[in-house]
Amino acid sequence: MDNEADHILAWADGGTTGLSNLGQLCRKHHRLKHTTTWTPTGACNDKPPGWTSPTGRHYPSEHHDWEPPQLPAAVQDAVNDRKREPSLDLEHVPDPDLR
Repeated sequence: MDNEADHILAWADGGTTGLSNLGQLCRKHHRLKHTTTWTPTGACNDKPPGWTSPTGRHYPSEHHDWEPPQLPAAVQDAVNDRKREPSLDLEHVPDPDLR
């Protein structure tokens, strides 16, 4: 939830806005990409992009320990409140003109 979407090949340089050209960078890595000569490598169907250092050394992507996103407590409370609200069951309205 705190990642930033980023084009691997910049849109201005002809990069597409498709899954194969988009990465989810944390703020630190997003700044690294745009303020240094570190460059992300392309992704493929079975592996995410890695990084190439200024000296040309390649670093493959690390596989993260997946952690489910956590909604802020106030948002979760609002979701729970909505679930408790009674809903209108239109299937059992006797007059079809009221549907």
